Amino acid sequence: MFKKLLTKIVGDSNKKLIDGLRSIVDEVGELEPQLQQMSDEQLRAKTAELRERCEAGETLEDLLVEAYALVREASVRTTGLRHYDVQIMGGILLHRGEVVEMRTGEGKTLVATLPLFLNALTGRGVHLVTVNEYLARRDGGWMGNIFYHLGLSVACIGPQQFSALYDPDYVNPGAELEDERLVHWRPCTRQQAYMADITYGISSEFGFDYLRDNMATSKDRIVQRELHYAVIDEVDNVLIDEARTPLIISGPAPRSGKDYVRFAEYVRRLKENTAEEDEDPTGHYDIDEKSRSVSLTEMGIAEIENRIPEIDQDAGDNLYDPRFFHLTYYLDNALRAQYLFKRDVDYVVQDGEVIIVDDFTGRLMPGRRYSDGLHEAIEAKEGVNVRRETVTVATITLQNYFRLYEKLAGMTGTALTDAEEFDEIYELGVAPLPTNVQDIVESGRLGLQEHKEKIEGADAISYINPETGQPVFFKRIDFADQVYATVEAKDGAIIREIKRVHEAGRPILVGTTSVEHSETIDRMLKAEGIPHSVLNAKMHQSEALVVAQAGRKQAVTISTNMAGRGTDILLGGNPEGLASEMIEKQLFDRRQLTQLAVQLFVEGEESARAYAQKHPKLDEALVDELQEVKIQFDEALAEIEKVQIIGFLARTLQEPYELDYDQILHVIRLVRGGMLGEARLYLDELNKNVALVDDIVRLQEEYGRYQTIHEDPTATAQFLAEMLFDRHYNARAAIIRAVLGNKDAEAQAIQTAVPGMPDDIIERIHEVMAMTKAEQKEVRQLGGLHVIGSERHESRRIDNQLRG
Repeated sequence: MFKKLLTKIVGDSNKKLIDGLRSIVDEVGELEPQLQQMSDEQLRAKTAELRERCEAGETLEDLLVEAYALVREASVRTTGLRHYDVQIMGGILLHRGEVVEMRTGEGKTLVATLPLFLNALTGRGVHLVTVNEYLARRDGGWMGNIFYHLGLSVACIGPQQFSALYDPDYVNPGAELEDERLVHWRPCTRQQAYMADITYGISSEFGFDYLRDNMATSKDRIVQRELHYAVIDEVDNVLIDEARTPLIISGPAPRSGKDYVRFAEYVRRLKENTAEEDEDPTGHYDIDEKSRSVSLTEMGIAEIENRIPEIDQDAGDNLYDPRFFHLTYYLDNALRAQYLFKRDVDYVVQDGEVIIVDDFTGRLMPGRRYSDGLHEAIEAKEGVNVRRETVTVATITLQNYFRLYEKLAGMTGTALTDAEEFDEIYELGVAPLPTNVQDIVESGRLGLQEHKEKIEGADAISYINPETGQPVFFKRIDFADQVYATVEAKDGAIIREIKRVHEAGRPILVGTTSVEHSETIDRMLKAEGIPHSVLNAKMHQSEALVVAQAGRKQAVTISTNMAGRGTDILLGGNPEGLASEMIEKQLFDRRQLTQLAVQLFVEGEESARAYAQKHPKLDEALVDELQEVKIQFDEALAEIEKVQIIGFLARTLQEPYELDYDQILHVIRLVRGGMLGEARLYLDELNKNVALVDDIVRLQEEYGRYQTIHEDPTATAQFLAEMLFDRHYNARAAIIRAVLGNKDAEAQAIQTAVPGMPDDIIERIHEVMAMTKAEQKEVRQLGGLHVIGSERHESRRIDNQLRG
């Protein structure tokens, strides 16, 4: 009764909230036709205008409608994605400092672009916080094109001091080329990353940079600006689940690693006690699963005391004598490491290192270590090198760090359960948003009718178009849990269910809660001869490529809960990913182009043309292109020697950016002095495109490198191949985007302008589109994606994400 009453109260208040936002959404929609008529340059000019008005005293709330309409239009032009009305509502709530609850697949990544752009107009920098490095790079690289199109700079920070600026003209040679969202990150300093208008990064890295800044010995070593505004993705994970997790900067401690190894050997031989409390012990130790603790029995203490004299001759009488208390430190850690912490569940061993697996995300956390000697004890247990123990130098919890921000907002799929904590600790309200389908159905715009039926005993709801009688939308079907007496019986049932559904042709996603269990299912499927993909903390590098195609017909994907956060599955497969993969296989790669360049500049033109003729993926036109690129760089180098790099940059960039000579010189000097933020502010004041700053950085770097290596034929060949490959890669990606956006004429123009591009490339992309469309229809008819949860996760939130 109370639950129904609570649902009614929450539902009524939420409906009022949504209804109150519709008028603002309508205003955003009214500006759409006007913005569609504007050129790209006019859109950028509109950004500069909004910044001016912000500086002149207009509030962000005053600018919200125009800013959101601008972002929506830029998104359509750059990504092909148009913000739904409910996503505009989500953007409004995020700007107002709310935690927005959005269901899985409702587009949180796209929603965040709205408040990020609006709050970046202040020039004070805004942060998008994610739960892992992959999502920071992917989302920043995906949405970065929207911001870049509007004249804002975007950066990304990650572990091991990874810092980069988004640059659509740059292609990272070490990135996954099949996923364009990951390749356009140009390395920069940490300070430059924080000086960008928008910075994407991991929660822990923002916190660690704050700690390092507080330890800095001089002002110029500080990297962060004031903590102005942050949007946190998976906010419940960051602010609730990991809120009390301390971020620790450590220094070396004096303890020796030898004792860890000795005690690891001692406890390895112990037996677990199986006797009841009132019986004599039959083993050496007891485990309390509830408190995650392990303790020695009298039998165990006696056993250890027999071994202790090997370390200290005087310690044999009583292990817990205060004189020898330091030895219990090693013993307690050795017991916990051996009997509480499981390999491939709590941690993995890779390349001779123990790497922690995040409890909540299932992802590896390289560089993070357990404290108080536990990590060293696990290293001793696994027989890898025991690193020197550390002591804490500086620490802060995520909770305390994020409370330092002037304004905070967050997004997640499950927030209502923690609404009280968000309010009490962070003074954040929680606003649940309807799904796009719910919004369409409840608004009555399409006049859809609800249809209910039973499928395998479970409720199934679809929404029917009354005119055609065909279903337009489907609700997910949740089947009842099945409980088994043993793990073996459960795993057997999972394999039988996979075989049954796989034979019908439906794609299957199997969610597991540990690396160990995902590998067990992997082995069982191999034994059955069922083709499948595995995604866990050990094999996460190709996450986007694996999960994006998990919706293809007959696809079987085994995943830990790491894939429950932030990776989309498209029924029938992801056409952009498949088209990229097809082109990568058909056309030359960076290595092949480099070999051709070496032939040209080391062996000579005749040798290069012969080499191109022998290799089907290489075209002779590439020889001419490489020679043209070399001429361009040689001519630039000759000019630089006459007028110096500053004069060359001024002549090259003055006209495209419409600046007078004194203005362009001032910007170049600011950039060369490392004052990128000041350079952007200066351009803002002139109403000029701030992308100039990135162009100066890029050209300085490119010509500086060429000047250093141009007399070495092999190094020159490698450099010029890199430059040309970047151009071809960007052209390929642009052709795919144009074709998928139904802009064949634009794709044709790019194809014609780039020598060596296959004549049938546009036709091949259309074939991929037709294949995924047909497969999507077939998969829908079969019942869509079949999700099997191998077990309930102890966190209800992660459990919901696995199901979602």
